[in-house]
Amino acid sequence: MKKIRIFKFFLVVLLFFSGPLKASFQKITIQVSKDSPRLFEDMSEPTSPMARQFFILKKFQVQKNYSACLKKARALQKRFPSFKSWLLIRELECGKDLVERDLKKGLLLKSPLQRGYRQLFNMKVQSSAWNLLRKTYVAALLKYLQYQVNYFRLKAWESVEKLEEMKKWLTKSQAFQFYRLSGDLAFVQQNLDLAANLYKKSLTFKKDLKVQSRLISLRKTLGLLEKSYEGADYFSPLQNVDLEATEEERLYVKRIRDYLKRGKILPAVETGIRLINDYPGGVRAQWAADRVITAYLRVLRHRDRRFVLLKEKILKAIIKAPPDRLLKWAEVLKDQEKYREALYLSEKSVEKFKKAKTKKLTKATWLAAWNALLDGKYDKAQKYFGSLIKEHAGSPEAREAFFRQGLLKYRLGKYGEAVAFLEKYLSLPRNDKYELSVLYWLWRAKQQLKAAEASTIAQKLSKKYPLTYYGLRARAELAGGKLSLPEGGQPVKSITVWLTEERRQEWQRYLTFVNAGWFREAQLELQAFYQPRSPEEKLVFADLYARCLNYHEAITLANEAWDQRPHLITVFWIKRLFPKLYWDKVKTYGTRYALDPLLILGLIRQESSFRAKGQSGAGALGLMQLMPLTAREVARNLRKKITLPEDLFQPSTNILFGTLYLSRMYRAFNGNVPLALAAYNVGIGNIRKWQSSREAELFFQTNDSSPQNEIWIEELPWTETQFYVKAVLRNFLIYRLLEEWPEEVPASNPIWALQKYVKTADK
Repeated sequence: MKKIRIFKFFLVVLLFFSGPLKASFQKITIQVSKDSPRLFEDMSEPTSPMARQFFILKKFQVQKNYSACLKKARALQKRFPSFKSWLLIRELECGKDLVERDLKKGLLLKSPLQRGYRQLFNMKVQSSAWNLLRKTYVAALLKYLQYQVNYFRLKAWESVEKLEEMKKWLTKSQAFQFYRLSGDLAFVQQNLDLAANLYKKSLTFKKDLKVQSRLISLRKTLGLLEKSYEGADYFSPLQNVDLEATEEERLYVKRIRDYLKRGKILPAVETGIRLINDYPGGVRAQWAADRVITAYLRVLRHRDRRFVLLKEKILKAIIKAPPDRLLKWAEVLKDQEKYREALYLSEKSVEKFKKAKTKKLTKATWLAAWNALLDGKYDKAQKYFGSLIKEHAGSPEAREAFFRQGLLKYRLGKYGEAVAFLEKYLSLPRNDKYELSVLYWLWRAKQQLKAAEASTIAQKLSKKYPLTYYGLRARAELAGGKLSLPEGGQPVKSITVWLTEERRQEWQRYLTFVNAGWFREAQLELQAFYQPRSPEEKLVFADLYARCLNYHEAITLANEAWDQRPHLITVFWIKRLFPKLYWDKVKTYGTRYALDPLLILGLIRQESSFRAKGQSGAGALGLMQLMPLTAREVARNLRKKITLPEDLFQPSTNILFGTLYLSRMYRAFNGNVPLALAAYNVGIGNIRKWQSSREAELFFQTNDSSPQNEIWIEELPWTETQFYVKAVLRNFLIYRLLEEWPEEVPASNPIWALQKYVKTADK
């Protein structure tokens, strides 16, 4: 009875509050857009009065009419107070760009900075605009400080104090700029002690020879620097003498330096090995290890016969080191594509670890197996992969070894054994990582054995992984050599969500921003607005992200939805997530350099997801993710002057440079598209070095997409590149299918053959 009374009480409470609770939420239906997303430059002026004003404001900024942008942004803040933070960001950006162009106009930043400071500390930290306002405010304040240091020093320390208050928000580059400008201010005001300290602090964030030179000069003036240290490098931790080292360690170091200075490589290596063995845990041992492998790599670069004996002697000296060092050096040699030497050292480390019976034996065996594979020593590769399976069961390395062993057996024509290893991999728990590849090569092995179940595996492959390179190939062969897209599927046209008033306003701002071409702001509002959970919600939100040109998020959400419910794949959604942005530029440059524009489009989708200002952790820039060094080389060939990174953020320049570079990779590998893509991703030098260790394999000279001639993609030493090549090929095939839709496309050999385009000179 007591339980019933408690239940009734909670039921009454729920009914009492459900009315007001429901009243605080509003039902919103979100429709999938029928129109394809467009770039800002392709948009016409919106019909909505509010969106039109925002569109005009952005147009001023895009056209670099910063004065008009400043005035417009300030005026709109009064008209649309719910957009105040976003408009203030735009005002600060235009003001900063105006001052960048003419530093004397720095005073124009004073008012928006004052309002920005108040807004930052009045708004919610979790709000969608806060992070962007913070970043924009800091960048504008740094520019204002630069103006003050040059023209208005009286109030400059106020800006310094504000930046000091916000120093946790500064990037490394901004922190360097802040302390350098503060040092300049102190120097001009003849506060030399403070200037020296500020310059020194700036150098902890970025190496700069001008600041270093000024710091040395200041310290000399202040009597803090002996003349003998004028050339000191403040960035090198090795500049300081290690007082904790023993006399014998210091003697070893002195000898190594002396030998290297005189070009005596072998004695330097031998002395380094003795130091490592005698003092394995010391800082100097690591220093010696670095010198040993650097010296060995320098000798390996020489192909002259005179160095053969020296290489052998160095290798004999090196293998006397502890197994941990041998393992690390083997990894370095592998990264440098010195597979033969890497294999030798990893084998020696395996021998030594076996005697010690340590856990590192697994890693050493794995490295030996991979180096043997990369060096084309398939017998040894089978031996070490087999050792992993038998002696290291349960480890991630042993799990992958089943896949690698299956591939090796396929390569060697032992299809029955390949099937056994690949089926064993599929029976293991946590096999998701390579399931797609294992299914594909299991299907191919069964085909070779003319097994009846081969078509069943192909059907599973095409059904579970329909939008992959391997899935498309399976579908084509099942259809008698015709490439096609998945048909049918359940259409998703809308979803219904319940929103609070705050979330409803975010939704309205998103719609305004999308219609006005404010895509960055629309993305941020969308991120804060609602987190989709069901597959249908994820698909609709994929459309919302696509509409504001965040294809990276759109693709991620769609893939999650399709993984959960493959029947949601339709041609409509494939078209939405494989857009033809920048098509005119892609087609122009593709035709000029005799490349299929659809291949270029597929590469852009994979490289940057169409983010014109995308920047990778490695420093690759723009739509086609060009490295600065590559861009400079292409610019020299085209006799163009470029400013980095700005010019590579311009779609026209980036597509021109990227297409020319890709066309050179294509010609360098005699029209072999997968090899050209691998070279584009990891560098032509790396691919050439990798090829040189497998010269006997003829598939490099053939343009053939039969399985035997594409197994090398799975054997590339760069996991990212393995995935990349297949992903771009998949994109290319899908773009081709969309271009011909609803017609099917014959699966020619090679399946990635390019369409013919007029070839013109590289101008």
